[in-house]
Amino acid sequence: MKLLRSSFARAICIFGVLVLSLSLSAQSRYKNTNNGVSHYLSLQFQGGEANMFAPSEKIPFSPGLGGDGQIAFSYEVQKRRFFFNVGIHAHYTYTQTKLDQYMEAFPQHDRYGEEVSYRYHYSDLKEGQQTLTVGVPIQFGWYMGTNVYMALGVKTEYPLMHTYSTQTNIKTDGVYARFIQPFENNPFYGYYPSFPFAYAGTYDNKVCPWISPTLEIGGRIRIKKKIALRLGGYLEYGIPIGVARDKSFVDYSAINSDVQTRTQEDLASNLIINSALDCNALSRNYSRFAVGIKCAFLFHLKSKIPCVTCQDDSGIRYKPKKNNK
Repeated sequence: MKLLRSSFARAICIFGVLVLSLSLSAQSRYKNTNNGVSHYLSLQFQGGEANMFAPSEKIPFSPGLGGDGQIAFSYEVQKRRFFFNVGIHAHYTYTQTKLDQYMEAFPQHDRYGEEVSYRYHYSDLKEGQQTLTVGVPIQFGWYMGTNVYMALGVKTEYPLMHTYSTQTNIKTDGVYARFIQPFENNPFYGYYPSFPFAYAGTYDNKVCPWISPTLEIGGRIRIKKKIALRLGGYLEYGIPIGVARDKSFVDYSAINSDVQTRTQEDLASNLIINSALDCNALSRNYSRFAVGIKCAFLFHLKSKIPCVTCQDDSGIRYKPKKNNK
């Protein structure tokens, strides 16, 4: 939650600086042409910080710093102070989650047949996720004054790629009912000291669309007579749809079940740590938050309605060129 509050604070600062600077410096005055309707093609870029959240009491993941990037192409129509656009986009995100300590225990028998609680300890666990999606962004916005704008939207996203990797340290020990201290650092009984472990996999859900509401605030400046730039900050909250997995966080099924012959190499080779989005204890609360800077280049399309005294997007009046044909 501290990281989330910090991200919101950074977002508010970014928005405030952008709005203030653009309000003071932008000179364009956006008046309407041809019944107040203008048409544009737009090329958009965004980049910022992304965090993944999967709150759970059993597995207390905390978010780490990530990255967010997107490119989009859209058609936009503007009437007076309001605009609407729809298009296509490609979206890449990298997110991280961290887990300081985690432990799971299972009743077993040691090599002498005595009952023992065999424990797996995980420390400094870090999971990184890469996602590439394509989809359709829809946005509705309005200008407040002459150049400051606000826009709300929603994006549908379909994943082309979703991979993850996990790094952690693993230690095993055993707890006996008749001993106060656990047995550890004893390979003869299958108790191994801390060793590094890494696992990588691909999210196996065939169809997992995302719905991402968005908020954007910034300003618009004129570059040329027919080209403008909208520059602002954005907030985005991504929600996976239809995800309900029953996988366990750690899969021990491939490990040798006989503690007498279980080796550290067997643990390192056959242990599986599933993605947070695959795990039932985490996927129900899984979400993605991103904040950053977005720019959109607006290319004004020529109006089919003739005008006697025309007016471009900056408020400058001009005479149309005569057609000699």
